[in-house]
This record gives sequence, structure tokens and C-alpha cells, in this order.
Amino acid sequence: MRVAVISDLHANWAALRALPGTYDAVLCAGDLVDYGAEPEPVVRFVRDHVTAVVQGNHDYAVGTGEDCRCSALFKPASVATRQVMRQVLGPSDLSFLAGLPTVARVTLGGQRITLFHATPRDPRFRYLLATASPAEWEREVEGVDADLVLLGHTHRPVIFRVGGVTVANAGSLGLPTDGDPRASYAVIEDGEVRLARFEYPTEEAVRAVEGAFDPTTAAFLARVLRTGTPPS
Repeated sequence: MRVAVISDLHANWAALRALPGTYDAVLCAGDLVDYGAEPEPVVRFVRDHVTAVVQGNHDYAVGTGEDCRCSALFKPASVATRQVMRQVLGPSDLSFLAGLPTVARVTLGGQRITLFHATPRDPRFRYLLATASPAEWEREVEGVDADLVLLGHTHRPVIFRVGGVTVANAGSLGLPTDGDPRASYAVIEDGEVRLARFEYPTEEAVRAVEGAFDPTTAAFLARVLRTGTPPS
């Protein structure tokens, strides 16, 4: 069985539609919206093709109008793009985002998989990197009955073991911020998870944000899309 794991799509349709390969299932660890300029086809893809999806902090914010509680560096861009998201998306899509679960459990190929966006104990908001102490991660996965835990939120692709559980973060497909602008995702094949990246028409995504948002917001996002690195 071959499964794609995607996360932090951030309304980047140019990246999502370039996802390579064919899969028996697609899993999504949240953040379909904000930052990118094409939320409608991204949400439609997830609604039509994704096997299991959880709510990210930006999905929650766009769907409900509440604060996404993102980092101070990205907050202005988040606020500016969210205003557009809530105007562009129809009531059905907004309701879909607001109603997404914060945890999803599936069994694929005999492997028990649990998805959260941020962490098991704080599924929407907590930023916890893989470099946090083993004891801290052990507290997070305690009581999670799964072989594999899938996360997003940090935009940092990583796979590690803790408390007998494999934890994998697929990184960001739509807005990488780890210094590599290529779209990041993961593949589960025959029970083994691996990280992967691919190039996509970045300038198409840049043109989309430049046509949708104010110049300051567009320049910030164009820098991140092109370099994978936020302005300091």
C-alpha cells in the first residue's frame, strides 16, 4: 500500500496539483488555507480526494474567524490573507474548515495511524520541535494508541521514534520555511514512512499572491515561496 502524507498546504494550488505519484490513500495533517492565494481548489481537492484530514490552526481561524495564534513574524500575513480567504470561500467550505476534527485515526495496510496538526495534547496550536527533550515528547504521545503519529504545524520535516511510536512530520507542501523552497511531503509504503520533496512552478504561486494581496504581504510571501526562508 502506498500512502501520501501532506500538510500545511496553505492554499498553494500550484504545489498541490504537482504532487508526484499515484497513491492508494492521501492523509492530510491540516492547514489547508492562509498565505496562498488559491484556497478554493485546495479545499476542493481535500474534500474530494483525502482519506483523513485534521484541523490546523489556520483552518480553525479561517473557518471560525478566531485568532490562529501563529508566530509574530507571520501574523501580519496571516491576518491579511485570512480576510481574503473568508471572502473567497463559500459557506460550505468555511463550514467544512470549522468542522474538521482535531484528531483522526485510520488503519491502512494493518498500520494504526493517528493524525494531529500540532501535538497530541494541543492539536491546534502548540509548536514543539523534534529537538525538544525525549521526556517532553514521551508525555505528548502517552496514551496515543498508534503505530505511527503524523503531525504538521512546524513546517519542519522529520521522522523520529519516541515511546515505541514513530512520529513523522511531513513538513509543508505549500509554504516551506526550512530553507528549502521545494514542496515537502511524506510517503508511507509497505508500512515504512519516508520524507520526500519535489519542485513545482513556484513563480505561478508567486504571481497568484501578487495578484491577490497587498504589496507588503505579497512581497513577504513571495520571499518565502522563492527561498523557503522568511525575512529576518
